[in-house]
Amino acid sequence: MTFQTLDELYHFAEKTDSGRAAFSDLSGRALTSPDFVRDLRQIAGGLTKLGLKPGKGVAVLGLNSIETLQIILAAPLAKLIPVPLNLRWAAAEIAFALDDADVAVVALDDPFLPLATELAKNRPDLIFVHIGQGDTPAGMQSVNDLRAEPVELNSERDPATPAIILYTGGTTGRSKGVVHSHASLVAGAMVMAVAGFPTTGKTYSSCFPFFHVAGIQPTLTRLIQSSTQLLMPLFRPDLVASAVRDHGVQELGLAPTMMQMLITDPEFSCKNFAGLERLMYGSSPISAGLLAGLKGTFPGVTYTQAYGMTEAGITIFLGPQFHSGELERIDGAGQPGAPGVQIRIEDDNGAALPRGQVGEIVVYGPTVMSGYRNRPSETDAALRNGGYRTGDLGMLDDMGVLYVRDRLKDMIITGGENVYSSEVESAISTLPGVAMVAVVGLPDEKWGERVHAVIVPKETHTPTLEEVNGYLKDRIAGYKHPRSLSLVKELPLSPMNKVLKHELRAQLTGD
Repeated sequence: MTFQTLDELYHFAEKTDSGRAAFSDLSGRALTSPDFVRDLRQIAGGLTKLGLKPGKGVAVLGLNSIETLQIILAAPLAKLIPVPLNLRWAAAEIAFALDDADVAVVALDDPFLPLATELAKNRPDLIFVHIGQGDTPAGMQSVNDLRAEPVELNSERDPATPAIILYTGGTTGRSKGVVHSHASLVAGAMVMAVAGFPTTGKTYSSCFPFFHVAGIQPTLTRLIQSSTQLLMPLFRPDLVASAVRDHGVQELGLAPTMMQMLITDPEFSCKNFAGLERLMYGSSPISAGLLAGLKGTFPGVTYTQAYGMTEAGITIFLGPQFHSGELERIDGAGQPGAPGVQIRIEDDNGAALPRGQVGEIVVYGPTVMSGYRNRPSETDAALRNGGYRTGDLGMLDDMGVLYVRDRLKDMIITGGENVYSSEVESAISTLPGVAMVAVVGLPDEKWGERVHAVIVPKETHTPTLEEVNGYLKDRIAGYKHPRSLSLVKELPLSPMNKVLKHELRAQLTGD
């Protein structure tokens, strides 16, 4: 069975009560799929009564909660477009998105209520909705008061209708609004369900925020699977421990940097994770050093990587069999999760390259975005022959496993040789004394660019350049070795815990 619209998916979820909660939270609240969808229809009824023009945006600034999720998933039923916003954005960045996405309604969780006054100064027309648990401020209506006569699910809705706008993480520059249709959003959830990510019948929890595809896409997958997701408001080691220890979470979705923070937290205890069966990670590859640490900490737990991006959804998965034994490929990103998803390695002209050769990774299939909001030229540049040009360099091996070698902009060309920073980072990560590492290319008069390593050292040891290169001698070729080294207390990270290499380079070069 396939779904083309959210309406079709919601119809299935409302008529299918598995006996398991669809969504729960740390307070103990839980809603079955039928109850959750009935709530969506009521909230959509209230949004409809606002009398807004179809296609207007509903901006959402909220921690992961049942209310935050409901207003995001209800808006398309009211012919409006939800716009979950980055929770770390400054007011000016938020104001840009409000204009760019033609937002008429702003839904605010408790921590973000102070923004209402500032946003209203330039946009007095905005309607504010409170989605928190505290008292609703004057001049706002709560999401519960917004409920009205439930809308009917529309079986005739055009699958190409915009269903959500997700802003890119801005790891390489200013964020762009990615428009997903009903068809592409639901297709992404279907791919995850087919891939078994998460597992049907298992209780899953994730620390990825809803403004990221890794946060919102699995929630729809849970409705397809009639299985439970515990909603954690944000990443915090004690909340993750509580989710597993107190709420029966069996599968966790975390970024590798979150995993590092979790197992190095002073309060960490293996006893809290006795029920954990599977760790799923994404947003960046896992380093050999971190995986070794995780395996020692969580014996018996299986691992799965998800590779995706805002523009094409999460579609590629590296299963447990590739994390140990003869098939181990932890430097790989995975294989397509379902029929219809195709990965091609292409040259600059769009021609397919043979297996084993490095080129640009291009994703084809029903999960690809409609385009960038208000950016036709950038849309044309990103979409070629129906596929999404990821900007990642990669290759396919003889089993069809994808390897991501680097971002096109992050590849280092030193002395005429191509160096993939991710390979150098993975090698350095296993050196004792290294907590985190990032590798960038810096201008060099002799070599054009030189490999530069930025290391966050552990408290017990401070690595030197000579020690690093001595360690790497038998691990990677000499031209890949760092020619310079910086030691820092922390790396600049995005809200998804990706290293912001453009910021790092700017800090190092003064540009």
